[in-house]
Amino acid sequence: MFKYYTSKIYKNSPLLFQNAIVTAKGFVYNKIKQGRKFHLLQRELLKNERLSSDELRSLQLSKLKRLINYAYEYIPFYKKLFDKLRFRPGNLKKIEDIKELPILEKKIIKEHYNEFIPYNIQRKFFFKGKSSGTTGSPLSLYMNRELVESEHAFVMRQYRWAGCSWKSRTASFRGDIIVPVEQKTPPFWRYDAYKKVLLFSTYHISESTIDVYLDQLHKFDPEFIYGYSSCLFLIAKYAKRYNYEIRLRSLRAIGTSSETLYEHQKSLIERTFKVRIFDWYGQFERVIFIGTCEFGNCHIFPDYGVTEFMPFSGADGKEYYELIGTGFNNKIMPLIRYRTNDIVTLTDGPCKCGRNFLRINAVLGRTNDAIVTPEGRIIGMIDSVFNDIEHITMAQVYQKSLNELVILVVSEPGFNISDEKKIISNIKLRIGNQMKVTVNRVDHIPRLPSGKFKLILSDFQNL
Repeated sequence: MFKYYTSKIYKNSPLLFQNAIVTAKGFVYNKIKQGRKFHLLQRELLKNERLSSDELRSLQLSKLKRLINYAYEYIPFYKKLFDKLRFRPGNLKKIEDIKELPILEKKIIKEHYNEFIPYNIQRKFFFKGKSSGTTGSPLSLYMNRELVESEHAFVMRQYRWAGCSWKSRTASFRGDIIVPVEQKTPPFWRYDAYKKVLLFSTYHISESTIDVYLDQLHKFDPEFIYGYSSCLFLIAKYAKRYNYEIRLRSLRAIGTSSETLYEHQKSLIERTFKVRIFDWYGQFERVIFIGTCEFGNCHIFPDYGVTEFMPFSGADGKEYYELIGTGFNNKIMPLIRYRTNDIVTLTDGPCKCGRNFLRINAVLGRTNDAIVTPEGRIIGMIDSVFNDIEHITMAQVYQKSLNELVILVVSEPGFNISDEKKIISNIKLRIGNQMKVTVNRVDHIPRLPSGKFKLILSDFQNL
């Protein structure tokens, strides 16, 4: 998707043709996502929401047993691991028995990559995807259309909980470079006529452009807004600063994902847009899905995978839990007991929604600052700049001043000057050419005292 919108053909096309390209892409992607598997799973997911706690555990155990049997029979890595541990699929009598297996780290997948590919499937039937790498270290995994359809069905469950569907007229504030960063005048949006989605550029929002964004948003009058929480918070801050009242008559809900949604952001966004936020959490690795119900509570989807909680005490003396996940849906490269490095807090008690899905209080991972450009634009979620850089262990974007960025890179053998230039080029596609950008190779990038890692660390903030 990154290269798609930055191609010369797209960038040099007139506006109407760019809208046509966006619409064609939306049509093709939607057809891929909504095949037979999608429709079958949608009915199953609706049925699962009415199951008791015991019935859900039974369902999880059944899915987990099938996964463990499949992994032992067809995945070389798990065959070797199970044999080494003298673990047999028949050992799994209850969900907790999965703890006989070790936690799977990202570095293990990278070191044994080809051993995670199954014996029984020809490579022409699957494709490779790459994580955005919110820690600056992206992971590649193989997947197939069935996984894409399954993921879409779970996302549509969240849409349904929000009172919307994929057919709802939607305003999108995500990270696609649908408008060339060098463009200085509106329109800063493109329209997918098939899906009825108006895609707004998140790279052109500033004090000088916020009025045209809000005017276009009102003209479009979406039923659903989907975007990064940092971007929607920025819009809400500008609206508050300039006493701009947002009145969207058709708006039913706002959906956020891919970033941590902080309580102060949630409060201001909901007050500004006058609807509830439905925040959901997932990962490229497809091991855990957490969604928000109609009553504003966060639920783990038990039919998506098995979620484990690794407890630890924070510096503040409170109890936190790191998420360990085993996903049910990726048969091409299944991940068993995968360490997500994301942190949650837990809560007790049933939910008024009536679903017997385990509740959590909040997801605390993926905390990032934002880049402030000299023109006053706020750029967050720039993790995809590292997508096509192979030889890095970790990276961090550090804003030293209003005019300077330093990219810290912990490199691997093979990293060279062309990789440095590619990172700088990728960054400038998003921020423009006004800032000085340099790459510094370092041996180590320190984490925060809390143990969290920030992809963007800034000494300059103006909001």
